[in-house]
Amino acid sequence: MISNKKSSNLWLSSFVLLLFSFSSRACICPEMKLLSVETCGFYDFIAYGRVDSEIDCSNSGALLFSPVELFKGDASGDLILYTDCKDCGVSFSKGEYWIVFGNKNNAQEIQVNQCSFTRNQLPDTVQDYSEVVRGTKFEDDLVFLKNNFESKVDDKNELKAKKYEKVDPELVPVFLGISLVFMLIGFLVIKRIGKRNS
Repeated sequence: MISNKKSSNLWLSSFVLLLFSFSSRACICPEMKLLSVETCGFYDFIAYGRVDSEIDCSNSGALLFSPVELFKGDASGDLILYTDCKDCGVSFSKGEYWIVFGNKNNAQEIQVNQCSFTRNQLPDTVQDYSEVVRGTKFEDDLVFLKNNFESKVDDKNELKAKKYEKVDPELVPVFLGISLVFMLIGFLVIKRIGKRNS
């Protein structure tokens, strides 16, 4: 009786294992080289920053990211990153800080996956498996990027497009009246100067 129970448990375990092997997919990445200026050349976007939203799998794995330091690529303010929700996607969570290495697809969307140098800034009390695999700490990678790339920070002297805000409709007559007064004063001054010259 016991051997039949063991046999049925073995069959059940085999069936469950077989079922999960078909339903889940593993992400197989090539061997990671050391982080270098050369390996950074393979990426379109490199930044250190904060994740400001959860991953939206209904929208191609989109998430909101706020760069603190931008080492490669273009970004002005918050931007949207994309990661795969099934196979090789990165498990971003809102509020976490990451070093992100991404590449643009044909639609110019920044795609991030597990096979890149992307890594999470973890507290000292949590085991960092990226450190075990790569042999470098998060801080080491961040220092490397700071030492080898100039952080693209907005220059205060740079000319920027002016942002206009809508005027309260109740103030429009006031502004028109003030403009009319200045036009009238200008007209009278020009007329008086013209009389003096003639």
